[in-house]
Amino acid sequence: MKDTACPLRVPVLSEPTSGLDGHAAAVVMRVTRSVANMQRTICCTIHQPSAEIFFNFDALVLLQTGGKMMYFGSLGHESADLIAYFSAAGVRAIQPGENPANWMLDVAGGSAAGGASRGPDFIQLYQDSELLSSNRRAVDAACQPEGEPPSVSGGTYAATYWQQLRALLGRQAVRYWRLPQYNGIRMVVSIAFALVVGSLYYKQGQVPAGGTTTNVTNVMGMLFMGLSNLGAINMQSVLIVAAAERTVLYRERAAGMYSALMYVNAAALVELPYLVVQVCLFAPIAYYMVGFKAAAGSFLFFLMTFWLSLLVFTYFGQMCLYIAPNVQAAQAIAATLSGLFDVLNGFYIPKQLMPVWWRWFWYCNPVSWMAYAVAANQLAGDTTEVSTAAGQTITVQAFLEGTYGYKASFAWPAIGILVGFLVGFRAISTLAVRFLTFQSR
Repeated sequence: MKDTACPLRVPVLSEPTSGLDGHAAAVVMRVTRSVANMQRTICCTIHQPSAEIFFNFDALVLLQTGGKMMYFGSLGHESADLIAYFSAAGVRAIQPGENPANWMLDVAGGSAAGGASRGPDFIQLYQDSELLSSNRRAVDAACQPEGEPPSVSGGTYAATYWQQLRALLGRQAVRYWRLPQYNGIRMVVSIAFALVVGSLYYKQGQVPAGGTTTNVTNVMGMLFMGLSNLGAINMQSVLIVAAAERTVLYRERAAGMYSALMYVNAAALVELPYLVVQVCLFAPIAYYMVGFKAAAGSFLFFLMTFWLSLLVFTYFGQMCLYIAPNVQAAQAIAATLSGLFDVLNGFYIPKQLMPVWWRWFWYCNPVSWMAYAVAANQLAGDTTEVSTAAGQTITVQAFLEGTYGYKASFAWPAIGILVGFLVGFRAISTLAVRFLTFQSR
C-alpha cells in the first residue's frame, strides 16, 4: 500500500487481491477505498472479485480481448448503474444475491476467449450509446483550461497556431539562453573579425581622387570578405544546434503536437535578437576602421544589409540540416554551396566573364545580391575619377557598371531579392520538417 501514499502519482494496482484469502483481500480493498476517499485517483485491475470487493469501486472499464471497449462508466450503488446498462440490452436479469461481477461477465459473453459469441454486440452497443457521448463531453470539459472558451477550431492540432508558436518560441528562447558556447563565441568572433577586416583595409573605404581601379577593388574586397566569411561561420555553427533537436522534433511531430510551419518559425525568430547583437558588434567597428561613407543613411543601409546576410546564411544552414540525413551530410552540402557562393558571386569572376553555363548561378546566389546592395550603396554613385590598368581615366560609377553591372538605383531591389531568399529558405525548411524523416529506427 506504500504506492497509494505518494501524493505525486496516480497509483496503478495490478490485481492487488491475487493470492490473498478472502479476509486479507477485503482488508486490502478497504485500505484502498479509504485512500480513494481522500480525493485520490486509483486505477486497479481486478480478477474475479467478490461482491463485497466489487462494490468498493466507483467506475469500471470493461475490455474485450484485443482492447475493445465494452463498458466505461460508473458502477453506482451496489452496481446499480452497471446492471441497468446491461439489462437495457435485453440480457437475462440478475438473480437475487448473484455477484454483479460474475453476472456481468456471463451476460457479456464470457470474455476470456474474446468476444461476445452470444447475445448483443456490446462493443457496438457502447459505440452507439449515450454513455460514450457523455464520457467524451466529460473529457473535453476536463481538458479545457479554466476561464477559456471551448475550442471550436476542429483543426489538426489541439492548440491554435499562435499558442504553438508562443510555446515553441518560449522553449527555444530558454534553450538559446543556455547555449553560451554557441552565442558567446559568435559574439567574440564578430568582434575579432571586425578588427581583422578593419586592420587589413584601414582607411581604404573611399576611393581617393586620382586613385586607380585597385582602390575600388580593395573596397569591394572588404565588402565581400565581411559578407561571406562571417555568414559562413554562422552557417556552420547553426548546424550543430539545429541537429541537437532532431530527435525531439521527430517524436513531437509524430505525436501531432505542432505544425511544421510553427516549428520553423520559432527556430527562425529565436535567432533574430542574437543576430542583431552580432551585427551591431561587427558593423560599427569594421565600418569606421575601413572609413566608409560617414553619412548616417549609408551606415544604416550597411548595417541592415549585413544583418540580412547573417539571416540568410543562418537560415540556409538550418535548411541544410533539415534536408540532410545527418550533420555530416548537412555540413557537406553547406560547405559545397558556400564555396560556390564565394566563387560565383561576381567579384572574382565578373558575371559578364562567366561561362554561359555558370552565369545562371550568379542570379541564384544570395551573396551576389548582398554584394550588389552594399557596393551599389557605397560606390555606385561615386563620380571620383580613377585610372585603369590601361592608363584610361574613368569614374568609379562607370567602372562598377561596366565591370560588375552594379547600378545605384538597384540597391533597394537587391535588398528585396535577399528577403525573397529568406522566404524561400524558410519555405524549403518547412516542407522538409513536414515531409522528411531520417530516423533509423
